[in-house]
Order: sequence, then structure tokens, then C-alpha cells
Amino acid sequence: FTQTLLQGLRALLAQGGNLIGFLASLLGGALQLFAALIISIYLLYDLPKIGQSLFQVIPLPYQPLAADILGKLDRAVGGYLRGQLQVAFWVGLLVGLGLWVFGVPLAGSLGLLAGVFNLIPFAGVIISTVPAVLLALTAGWPQVLAVLGVVVVANQLEAHFLSPRILGHSTSLHPVSVIGAILVGSSLYGLLGALLAVPLAAFLKVLYTEFYLNSRFYREG
Repeated sequence: FTQTLLQGLRALLAQGGNLIGFLASLLGGALQLFAALIISIYLLYDLPKIGQSLFQVIPLPYQPLAADILGKLDRAVGGYLRGQLQVAFWVGLLVGLGLWVFGVPLAGSLGLLAGVFNLIPFAGVIISTVPAVLLALTAGWPQVLAVLGVVVVANQLEAHFLSPRILGHSTSLHPVSVIGAILVGSSLYGLLGALLAVPLAAFLKVLYTEFYLNSRFYREG
């Protein structure tokens, strides 16, 4: 990894002018991130007014039905977000404790990093593992192997136990349904599909149980 990083830095410095372009792109990305943060703050502050304005567009006869559906969608998505936060907390705790047991430097901070980036499917594991491995290199190769072992164990527990159980309980979905939704969503639409699969499945279940099973079509055909 160190050799690959050094080779990449040499190639970047050898290109000369491209380094300036890279720094300019980095600065532009930081400015875009800052602008997105400001817009998000304004949207969150005025979210009730925005929602009320959009809701008034719906014709009056359909507003009670729309309010019922939107309320159930809000509970489904809210349950999913609360479940994701719980999963991130337990993953961060497991990683932090595991690294502390094996004497990896800054184990608590690395556990916090693992919990935060666990909110990002797939890529979060890689992002949080790289600094842990780099810090473990300062202590020796046994610590590096320990870091990789802790990350693998925590990832397997998260994928096969924590996420199915916690997300299934918070969204009223069976654990198998949670796993299936994530696999299908990630296979079809990648990262975005993995993020939206579980709340979408929870919302579809709400529509099925609350509306289809209570509909005249279901009862009478």
C-alpha cells in the first residue's frame, strides 16, 4: 500500500501543471460541499412550510388519503434511519473494543470513525479501515492482522445479525426481507439502491397491509 501511494504521488508531482488542476478541483469540491450544507440547513429549517405548500397542491378530496399515506411513509423511513443509527453505534463499539483489546493506537477514535462511516454502505467499511491499518503499521504487523480480523468480524456481524435484526424490528420487516431488499437494491442501482431498498420495502409493506388488504378489490375481487 505504501509503495502504491508513493508511486501515485510521484506520478502526480511529475505531471506538474496537473497538480494545480487537482488542487483547484479539490477547492471547488470543498466550496460545493459548503454550499450544499448551507442549502440543507435552510431546507431543514423551512421543511414544515415546504411540506405544507406541496401538500396544498393535492386536490382536496384526496388530501386525507395522501396525509395517511405520507404519515405511514414518514414512520417507515424514520424507523429505518433510527435503525441505521443503532447499527452504526454497535459497529463502532465492536470495532473500538476489538482494536483496544489488540493494542491498536487510538482505538476509540477508530471505532467512532467506523461507526460514522458505517452509515455509507460498502464504501464506508473501506474508508474506515484504511486509517486503522495505517495506525496499526506503527505498532507492527500483528496489529495490522488484528485490525483486519476485527473489521471482518464486525462487518459479518453487521451484515448477518445486526442489520437484519435491528432494521427488521424498526421497520416491521422480517430479517430475511431486509437482507433480500439490500441485495436486490444494490444489484440494481448500486449504492443508491442499497440506501433506499429497506425504506422502500417498508413503505410497500405499509401500502400492502393498510390499503390493499383492506380494499374492496381484495375482499370482493
